[in-house]
Amino acid sequence: LVSLLSLIVAGPGPLLTSAYAFYLWYQHRRSAAVFAIGWFIAHFASFLGTLRVAGLLPNYEVLLHLPAAGCAVACIFFTWAVARRLAQEQKYAYTDYLTGLANRRSFFNQGHIEFDRAKRYQRPLSVLMVDVDHFKKFNDTWGHAFGDKVLQNVAKQSLALSRDSDIVARIGGEEFTHLLIETDLEDAGTIAQRLLLAQSKAAVDGQSITVSIGVVKLLESDEDFESLLNRADSALYAAKESGRNRIHLASE
Repeated sequence: LVSLLSLIVAGPGPLLTSAYAFYLWYQHRRSAAVFAIGWFIAHFASFLGTLRVAGLLPNYEVLLHLPAAGCAVACIFFTWAVARRLAQEQKYAYTDYLTGLANRRSFFNQGHIEFDRAKRYQRPLSVLMVDVDHFKKFNDTWGHAFGDKVLQNVAKQSLALSRDSDIVARIGGEEFTHLLIETDLEDAGTIAQRLLLAQSKAAVDGQSITVSIGVVKLLESDEDFESLLNRADSALYAAKESGRNRIHLASE
């Protein structure tokens, strides 16, 4: 049994693992390319070492250490592939897959930090809460693929008008938010006006898309980041209730 298992491991094993890795590479699995190359190097080095032991190749010094070197190179390839995948998973954990913006988790993590900093040093901080008008109608009339285009368009306009210090995120289905650091209510209103105008001009497949925006600034009465966002959400609701495609600035 031991001899049979050893034969399988030494014979078909390398062929099967290498073939499977190359098959996944062919299926456009990017990480599989690294594993395929790694497996090939390790198995080929071991194969040459076996030929040396069998006397079919000269007993050169380089062939003596080739299997170990091949395994070391393969381990480097595998480690790089795993590290790259972990980095991708970390990115996906904090990024909205559809729009490429920060997701809700990322926004709240950074938001709490900026809220505490602004409160501690008494610095201005503002929030824009943005919602796509009549988004359900787009999904029901033209399908979810069109709805995805609408969300991507809003994200594109938001990023185009944001500053390096701003944190722009998609925190709900059709709800976006901008955390404007070192920004008072007046400047936040100017940014919101630019976003409203840009979005009204940016049609999707010939269909006009509008948004409603609630704008608030940090107040002394805000006990935590959630209370600031709740006021921004109330301001957004007021903008939608007053007719949509408009901005509501809440000074209190």
